[in-house]
Amino acid sequence: GFMPGLHQSPYHGFSVEFSEYRQYMPGDPLRNLDWKVWGRTDKLFVKQYEEETNLKAFLVLDSSASMAYGSGSITKHRYAALVAAALSHLMLRQRDAVGLVSFDSALRSFLPPRSVGSHLHTLLAAVEDSAPDGSDTDLAETFHDLAERIKRRALIIVLSDLLDDTDSVINGLKHFRHRNHEVIVFHLLDPIQCGRKKHIS
Repeated sequence: GFMPGLHQSPYHGFSVEFSEYRQYMPGDPLRNLDWKVWGRTDKLFVKQYEEETNLKAFLVLDSSASMAYGSGSITKHRYAALVAAALSHLMLRQRDAVGLVSFDSALRSFLPPRSVGSHLHTLLAAVEDSAPDGSDTDLAETFHDLAERIKRRALIIVLSDLLDDTDSVINGLKHFRHRNHEVIVFHLLDPIQCGRKKHIS
C-alpha cells in the first residue's frame, strides 16, 4: 500500500497534515469545504493539506584509483564508504528509498533504490565491494550516463575527490540538474591535497 514519507511537498493533496484555508471557487469539491468556518463566518472556505512524498536517493560512490589514497590511517574511499553507510541508515530510518552506484572510468555497479529496512544489508555489502581496484576515472562520462539512466526525479549524492577536468565535471553535474534531479556533492580530499587542489564550487 501507500507509505508516506516524512518530507513535505509543495504539492497540495490528500494528507492528515493541514496546510491552509483558501476561498471556495465554483467547481471545487464540496467535500473539502469547512462547514464549521462557514457556520461562524457565513463564508465558504476550502481546506488544503500538505502532501507527503517519498524521497528517492542515489549514493554515487567514486571507486577510482585516486580514492585509494590516504596520508593518514584512513583513505578517501574508506571515508566515503563510512559517509555512504551513515546516510543509507538515516534515509532508510525515515522510509526513504536509497540506491547505490559505484564507478571508476564507467559504472561498476547499479543498485536500484528501495525503502525497506532489510535493504541496508545489501547497500553495506555493495559499499564494501566497491573498493578501488586501480582503475582510472571518467567523472563526466559517468555522470552523463547515470543522468540518462535515472528516469524519475531523485536526489543524487556524489561522494568523490573530483580529480578530473573541472569543466567536464561541472558539465556532468549540470546534466543531473537538467534532468530535474537535486544534487549534493561531498568533495573529499586528503589533508595534504587540500592545499594544492582547486576546489569545485
